[in-house]
Amino acid sequence: MGSLMTFALVVVYVGGVWKFWNGFNRTNFSRSLSSRLSLTLLWLRVTHCQ
Repeated sequence: MGSLMTFALVVVYVGGVWKFWNGFNRTNFSRSLSSRLSLTLLWLRVTHCQ
């Protein structure tokens, strides 16, 4: 049961990252790779803490 929950969390995180990266061009942030990676990691950190 625990591995199923882990798999579900990974799928949700990957889906969120995918959605974030596809919608990134609608933001005012710099579109560089480093900016995308740092904001993605920040998003993962924030969602993990909730």
